[in-house]
Amino acid sequence: MSEESPSRDSSYIWFMREIPIFREQTESFYHSADQRARLVEFKRGDPIDIRRGSSGGIFIVIEGQIKLRSLTENGKEIIIDVLSSGDAFGPIERAVRIGNEESGVISDTPLTETATEAVALSEGSALKFTLEYFKDLIQRRPNVVFNLTRVLGTRQRRLEIRLRRLLYRTSLGKVAGLLGELSERYGEADPDGEGILITFRLRHQEMASIIGTKRETVSECLAELELRELIKSSRSKLVVLKPEELDKIA
Repeated sequence: MSEESPSRDSSYIWFMREIPIFREQTESFYHSADQRARLVEFKRGDPIDIRRGSSGGIFIVIEGQIKLRSLTENGKEIIIDVLSSGDAFGPIERAVRIGNEESGVISDTPLTETATEAVALSEGSALKFTLEYFKDLIQRRPNVVFNLTRVLGTRQRRLEIRLRRLLYRTSLGKVAGLLGELSERYGEADPDGEGILITFRLRHQEMASIIGTKRETVSECLAELELRELIKSSRSKLVVLKPEELDKIA
């Protein structure tokens, strides 16, 4: 289980200045938010509570990776999204809507929170804020609402693109599209100069749970893409060699 620390020795003001939803705030805001945040530490496989009740909260990943998932009636995992440093999760849209309604603002923010669970993909940590604190921010700081709306809009567009790909693409196209998405979000220049290194590594089963196919199919598609010299895969890294050609398949 993830562990929540009510007190901590270090400040995370430096981190809050960089995350998308808290950009361009005052120094007094950062100091206040730092005091209200609780540190949550997790190991791979730990569930993280994202319930919408009073015990839940809004989380912002400091380090490590998180998957947001739902389970079908027969227990099959469907991964809605994967998150890393700076990404926020929890009932954010609910907090935005309630905060706006309490302020007398009509909100058209769509409720797209379909994930029922958050599970750690690696060891890491996150900051947790209460829902009440977030609702208060939304009422008092319009620029936080603006930042949240941009983040939610980007996430929704990404999920819509993935959904269209799931409906109309072959398995090879789905895998190619997922690799393209990961390279855009988590890619950096490969130190060996071979292409784009994807720093966010997913297991084949996790990739299959994102695109709605079997692990064996993902393995076969990765092998086909490597045979075409579009990617280079090993146990230690995955490099996209030809992004443009990969995009044509997606």
